[in-house]
Amino acid sequence: MRYAIVSLALVMPLSGSKGKIYTVGVLAVLLYGCKSWCLTAESNVRLRNWHNKRIREICRVTMCQSFVHQISSVILQKRTGVFSIEYYLASRTFLWAGKVARMPKSRLPKRPMLSWVHEPRIEGGQEMTYGRSLERHLKHFCLVDDGGKATTFSEWATLAQDRAGWLKLVAKVPFGIGKPQLRPPQCDTRVMPEEKRRFLARRAQETEQRRALFNAETDAEGT
Repeated sequence: MRYAIVSLALVMPLSGSKGKIYTVGVLAVLLYGCKSWCLTAESNVRLRNWHNKRIREICRVTMCQSFVHQISSVILQKRTGVFSIEYYLASRTFLWAGKVARMPKSRLPKRPMLSWVHEPRIEGGQEMTYGRSLERHLKHFCLVDDGGKATTFSEWATLAQDRAGWLKLVAKVPFGIGKPQLRPPQCDTRVMPEEKRRFLARRAQETEQRRALFNAETDAEGT
């Protein structure tokens, strides 16, 4: 899949066209069945990093160039018309959750959503539940109270009864997409050797810090 993205970046001239193909083709396969996923924070980070890396490959921007010229992921998303991975996860999950909320209670898909086990989670059991995943996605759509706590099931399920309004809410894009064109750079985009050495030194330092943290956690578990 990675080589397909690189070939796509070399063949097609406009980032907007490449972004549409990436959204329709690659993301449709990657996020197939995501409406029932229970992703942990670590899984979300890995998925976000993979998604951002593919966007950089579409725009033919390296990580070193992003560091030197301060090119954020949001800038590349607006250039390609591809949104963050959290938007696609939340939107697709709540399209399905809204459909289930409109079902009668006798339907089988709704029974697991309303079920409850009156026992604590066993040790080594499921780290993330579907209800907590929905709470995280609710915060993405700003469906929270004054204290920042996600709305309850009964509250957002009432909103989901209006099918057109719910679709408009969960499918609302985070930012507008203009005419997708690649503007010529306003400065020299080449990376100087000193800047590349500084970037590699920073990456090496971060790697050493992560390795030291991992070793400390491993030693603590061993004792």
